[in-house]
Amino acid sequence: MYIKLMNYTALEELENFVFECQMQYSEREIIDDPSFEWNICHHPAPRCLGGEETVLLLGEHHAIHGILQSEVYEHPCIYGWERRHLTDPKHVELFDKWMSEKSRVAGRIGALEANKIIHAEKNDKGQSVNAVKAGIAAAAEKNEQGQSVNALKRGESTAKKTRKPVLLTELNTGKTSAYPSVNEASRQLKLHDGHLSEVLNGIRKTHKGFTAQFI
Repeated sequence: MYIKLMNYTALEELENFVFECQMQYSEREIIDDPSFEWNICHHPAPRCLGGEETVLLLGEHHAIHGILQSEVYEHPCIYGWERRHLTDPKHVELFDKWMSEKSRVAGRIGALEANKIIHAEKNDKGQSVNAVKAGIAAAAEKNEQGQSVNALKRGESTAKKTRKPVLLTELNTGKTSAYPSVNEASRQLKLHDGHLSEVLNGIRKTHKGFTAQFI
């Protein structure tokens, strides 16, 4: 059973972020592509607070997800290695805040030492061997057609959701234009839909002279 949520505004932002990530992966056809760095992410509730459902996110998205999740539950849901993926000063500030809180909590309950033991073994990329094994196991389940079961489930869930309209602002002129979806904005303005999604989710600041936000 999940604990009571503390911050419902942050929860909406978290859900929107995961939705846009899944849309981006689907549009770019990179779901479960082994050439990318995938991480198992407990969502919506973190594992440390009883969460059991998971999604696969790219490393940089996993880092932002952890920050947003920490804000939702008012509990640190981040890992030290994630900081290297963060470029937005707002995200870095929140990350440092929750890392400080995590250190305080870990010192009180002894969780820090347990975490070091679990993730002590590293591969040649500096990644936790146990975490990598868990990610491979999650992506291994296939159906009769050889498709990833987890990817299909995520795709079915994403297809049920309505694409959100977006508002783009041209930096040089200040002109704003609304579009029914990321895809439509990208098509009309000849933008990269993946990069535009990253602007919407705070990973990039601009793309080809545009800023963007959800309406």
